[in-house]
Amino acid sequence: MYVYVLVDPMTSKPFYIGKGRGNRVFQHVWGARSAKPLDTSEIVGEGDAAEITSKKNDRIDRIFGAGFGVEHWVIRHRIDEDTAKDQGAFAAEQSMLDFAALSELDLVNIQGGHVATEHGMQPAGELALRYSAETVPALPIPCALVKVNAAASPTATREDVYEWSRQSWIAGAAARNLPGLPILVFANDIVRAVYRADTWDLVGEVIAENSKRRTQWWRFTGERDVSLEACYGGKSLRDIRAQRSSARWQQHGWHPYLTGTSVD
Repeated sequence: MYVYVLVDPMTSKPFYIGKGRGNRVFQHVWGARSAKPLDTSEIVGEGDAAEITSKKNDRIDRIFGAGFGVEHWVIRHRIDEDTAKDQGAFAAEQSMLDFAALSELDLVNIQGGHVATEHGMQPAGELALRYSAETVPALPIPCALVKVNAAASPTATREDVYEWSRQSWIAGAAARNLPGLPILVFANDIVRAVYRADTWDLVGEVIAENSKRRTQWWRFTGERDVSLEACYGGKSLRDIRAQRSSARWQQHGWHPYLTGTSVD
């Protein structure tokens, strides 16, 4: 189950908020613009009253009549209908905070909330990509996967993704010494870009006082690999992630695959 809003792009303001399953977020436009029967099993709770449906359809028709399309935003997803009372209240609170942020409402607790944002507000198209994308074929060995969360932003340019992707990683000598090492950039498990690392520059170093262990951060310089990107871009690494322990799949991370194993 999820909570969603429909946004009028002419005003950038939501005009409808609801909850549903499956394709419920898209059913409103389908119902207003075509005679396609709706799947009532995807409606959570009671359907809209006739007056609300009429007003909603009129608004959708005006948007399309002006040459625009309705924007679909999923505010919070993976809401368990059997969630314990307190947890459900926290999820509802966070949903409203997300909605207020989207609406640019001036709330004193706009930064609050008790629920992790992993399943928080995202464009519906991003969620569709995240959960329906086909999995990647076998990785090109050797290669490195780098997690760059910001690469999923709809406003990110190719130049942005490259700059975010190249710095800074704890890349060992084995990876740095491989000429043209493929770098697969991903966010939300989806490959967003592929580069070839030509050179590496040291950008930071820390030596632990107790162990004297040296940790170095490196930045690569390289070019986009169009052929590899055509093969891997837009595809999901979810099966690859499942093979690694959660401790080795960090929020931001460097994941080398130099020998074809998950422990490189």
